[in-house]
Amino acid sequence: MESDGHARTSKGGRTASARTGGAPGRSAEAATPLSGLTIRETEIRLMLADIRRDLSLDSIAPDDALRLLGFDSLDFIQVAVRIHQRYRVRLGGLDENARDQFETLRILAHVVDAQMSSRVPDAR
Repeated sequence: MESDGHARTSKGGRTASARTGGAPGRSAEAATPLSGLTIRETEIRLMLADIRRDLSLDSIAPDDALRLLGFDSLDFIQVAVRIHQRYRVRLGGLDENARDQFETLRILAHVVDAQMSSRVPDAR
């Protein structure tokens, strides 16, 4: 494993699994240098690093402001789309009230967990 937090990939291959959020070129092993992360935080951290390829996994700490790491509104739209695809939850828009959910990795993971736990199972 490389020291920058990126997994090695075979020629033309991808190493990430669906379990780790499906971020291409990143592995679960590469996502664990920060102890104390939940599985959801680890998965979303992989998504964030995949969206912002200029950031290493180690540079995305759970309580750092994502805007200070360089995330902008277009990045947050990508985050919202990927979270919807992966977890089938919808994040709010990018207005002032909804923007708080994108403040940090930890808050984002908490919002996803809260929405997933409040789902009503299908009555099929």
